[in-house]
Parts: sequence; structure tokens; C-alpha cells
Amino acid sequence: MMSSNDKVNAFLNEINNEKLRLKLEEIISWIESNYSDFNLEYKWNQPMLIRNGTYIMGFSVSKKHIGVGLEARIMEHFKTVLEEKNIEHGKMIFRIKEDDEVDYNLLSTIIDYIVIYKKDVKSFWL
Repeated sequence: MMSSNDKVNAFLNEINNEKLRLKLEEIISWIESNYSDFNLEYKWNQPMLIRNGTYIMGFSVSKKHIGVGLEARIMEHFKTVLEEKNIEHGKMIFRIKEDDEVDYNLLSTIIDYIVIYKKDVKSFWL
């Protein structure tokens, strides 16, 4: 059986768009460097960040963007900020397009908010 990291590496290696693969590898590396208490796991066919058994965010890739999956309550909290920054989003996802710079300040703000919001959450989902 493959370990979660092997599955994440296989996921990354299957991304045909090199720009998106490199961008997602960079995002994951940045998160691992800045949030050492997170686990990167492979669940529901995507890499996910888990902290203390609870979901932080997940990543998916399409032809032209990386999808960053958030829980609906978290997404709702950041909806206005995403709109102000002209970042495409849905009800539970925002998109980092292949030619966009990754806004690490925003990513950090979102992650820090989730950690505080879910500090007493014992379940995987809210």
C-alpha cells in the first residue's frame, strides 16, 4: 500500500500542466516550511492539509488552475476579500490560475484564520 506522501507525489507527477505542477509543489513546500504541525495527506483523490485530525484545505488541479478547497463557512468569511482581489471562487473553492502569482499573504491569512476558527474542533469537518 502506498503511503500518503507517495500518493501525493503520484498526484503531482500526473499533473500535465508543468506550470500548475510546479506552482502546487511550491505551495505545498511553502506550507510545510511555515506550518510544520500540519500533515499533508491524500484523501478523496486529492492532497489535503490536516491539523490535529481536522481539515484545513485541499488541492485539486484542472487544465488551467489549482483549486483550493475550503469549508463553506470559511469560504463565506473570505468571499469579499477574494472578490476584491479578483480571485475566482465558488461556494467551497477558490482558484489560482496558471499565470497568477500565488498570494502567500492571503494564503497565510486564510490558514491562520482556519487554525483559530477550528482550534476546539475535534471532527474532520466543521
